[in-house]
Amino acid sequence: MSIDPIKVTEKISSNYRNYLSTTFRFQDPRLQEQLLQGLSEQGRFIKGPILEATPAFVKGASIARLVHEGVLSPEFLRLGTEALPVERELHQHQEQALRKLVVGRRNIVVSTGTGSGKTETFLIPILDHLFKEAVRGLLVPGIRALLLYPMNALANDQLKRLRLLLANYPRITFGRYTGETEQRHSNALSKHRKLYGADPLANELISREQMWEMPPHILLTNYAMLEFLLLRPRDTVFFDGDQARYWRFIVIDEAHSYSGAKGIEIAMLLRRLKDRVVGSDRGKLQCVATSATLGGGRADFPQVVQYAERLFGEDFQWSPGDPGQQDVVEATRVPLADGNREGWGRPDPRVYREWEGIIERGLPEERAVQEMREHAVKSGIPPDLVARAAAGDWREFLYEVLQEDTNLLDLKRELQDQPRLLAELPPALGLESEFGPEVVASLVNLANQARIGDSMPLLPARYHLFVRAIEGAYLALQPKRKLFLERREKIREQGSDYRVFETATCRQCGAAYLVGQRKPENGHEILSMAGERGKVEYFLLLDQGANLEELDEDEEVEFPEGKDNEDKYERYLLCLRCGAIDQENILMFPCECGKENRVLLLRVPSRDDRISFCPACGKRSSGGVARRFLVGADAVATVLGSVLYQEINPGKLPGKDVRPIAENDDPWAGGPTSVGEDSEEAQANLARKLLVFSDSRQDAAFFAPYLSRTYNQIVHRHLIVCALRDNADLALQNAWRVQDLIAPVRQAAVKCGFFTDESPQEQTNEVWKWVMHEFIGSDRKISLE
Repeated sequence: MSIDPIKVTEKISSNYRNYLSTTFRFQDPRLQEQLLQGLSEQGRFIKGPILEATPAFVKGASIARLVHEGVLSPEFLRLGTEALPVERELHQHQEQALRKLVVGRRNIVVSTGTGSGKTETFLIPILDHLFKEAVRGLLVPGIRALLLYPMNALANDQLKRLRLLLANYPRITFGRYTGETEQRHSNALSKHRKLYGADPLANELISREQMWEMPPHILLTNYAMLEFLLLRPRDTVFFDGDQARYWRFIVIDEAHSYSGAKGIEIAMLLRRLKDRVVGSDRGKLQCVATSATLGGGRADFPQVVQYAERLFGEDFQWSPGDPGQQDVVEATRVPLADGNREGWGRPDPRVYREWEGIIERGLPEERAVQEMREHAVKSGIPPDLVARAAAGDWREFLYEVLQEDTNLLDLKRELQDQPRLLAELPPALGLESEFGPEVVASLVNLANQARIGDSMPLLPARYHLFVRAIEGAYLALQPKRKLFLERREKIREQGSDYRVFETATCRQCGAAYLVGQRKPENGHEILSMAGERGKVEYFLLLDQGANLEELDEDEEVEFPEGKDNEDKYERYLLCLRCGAIDQENILMFPCECGKENRVLLLRVPSRDDRISFCPACGKRSSGGVARRFLVGADAVATVLGSVLYQEINPGKLPGKDVRPIAENDDPWAGGPTSVGEDSEEAQANLARKLLVFSDSRQDAAFFAPYLSRTYNQIVHRHLIVCALRDNADLALQNAWRVQDLIAPVRQAAVKCGFFTDESPQEQTNEVWKWVMHEFIGSDRKISLE
């Protein structure tokens, strides 16, 4: 299999736990033990692998049939493109959507999953409208459909599809108007030729000058550019005058991304657009919203309709008992399980893993089938079934043998209604041995590859793994110190309530701080959890060796704003039951919970929610010395992405015989064991592909270089550690200096194929950079120190 779900889950769990446990540390051994136990708790931060079946969508009518019925224009038969075969059956939800748009003239929300063909649900009706105008001689320049995307990448993908669809139908024009669109046509033409090595289609408008002169029938843009188009005088041709009388469709892709303030902004933007092109008359425009994640099922569709109405300012309906009044289109999949079929029986489950091994060895088809037959007979599969199934390749063999396998039939029934944890499936299939999950994973892998020709596999499925970020650590100090990794305000112990406080630790020594904000309550101040607003304060627990006599108020803090009371170290008393807090020398403490419930704290001066000095160990840093138990999204994604990439089994490239990555191979080696692009592991690495998604363009733009930089740093550090580990005795015996480390690190890098074309001197120079980067300590948070 390309990726082992069990092995990957274990590796992600281990690496993620190691990342958190080395990022955060307590000086107090009791708290440190609780932290490690909490991070290791099964299912707390990692859940999965979860297996989800993805059967095919129910088929509907073909475009040719809809043309024959008079629903669609006969012009579809003249497209002649493989991008939209007219004889191929549409998905049932695609047919439903286009019937609602073309026949019913309704507004719709297409709420179907990823890969369900949402684009065709609105492109076919748009093309149908344009075809019918062309036949009537009404296809003059002017926008008919606006396709609005949240990011340029999606608009560019749609542009590629339109090129394929309309290559043979030049009467329909289309164009993308974004910040990337050149104004001068000569510049746009030069750019297009450079990118694609050819001139654009005659009906693709590639410059702003072209679109000003002859507005396209289909316009692709993003919401930020639409705002500019509505404001700029040069762009009024799209919205005013004779060429702006033909508007018909507004399509918003990824509609779920427009929530909150952004949703309100887009709703008002669309109202301004409608005011310009149709005088705000409801019903003149048809509106389509698409999303793979809007709502959680039919129970949410009334809210989905309400959302669409507010977004577009148009009528959407959902009547549960009337299909004609349902404007949310959902997908319907083919039933996975077929009744209570018993099948031919259950083979020895070890045969699944043996078949996997045969496939992974990459044997020739005839030999692979022969070995599969031998193992099949030994495992108890009926000989006559094995004989009948041996005629094709190994995929067809698996299809014939497994389609009536009782284990697979039971597995399909288990996955029919909802995804299931992989660990829950072996008992349901009677596979309760210690290797149960591995056997089920092998069966899923085989069934996913079993097919005849271009048919759907026996079990189309995918795995999910959910990883939760740590969102703070919280500490109760009475009646005993107890650490929580989920937010809570208080606990009840021995019949009494005690407050819980957010905690942070010193990066250097692990001393514990309480973090929060002082807020008024019942006439006095309490230490409360930090909110989104207000100054965050740090209080050191004064039982961790802080030497207050060494604190010099004239030197301890270097804040440029000058001194005030906020810059001073002050002792405070904190009630652990009610949270009351006041200075130590106060004559009358504001609560009556008793002295036994009070703890002595030291308020440490802070700026911008950071403290620059730790009184417990003397560590100083302008970037902050205390760390709250929060991690950035980029750091976690890097940890997870690195593991996934390393665990991908690339299999074989065409014409290459590449050995699988061995179990004992170094996961951080980063390259082939022999130098050269034709070496076996070099070819394996070329075959690895990992795609990382983000809901934010800005997050994605920052994450790509972050991943590259941090991953390379990890590889460099690993090479340094390997060199030191392999030469430990020699380094101690000869009292190595920094320069003595360079040659061993370079040798380790060359050995694992890190360098290819660099000269020895260039390699040495590069290794010097790695080593000095660590000794300078420019990245102290996760340095080798």
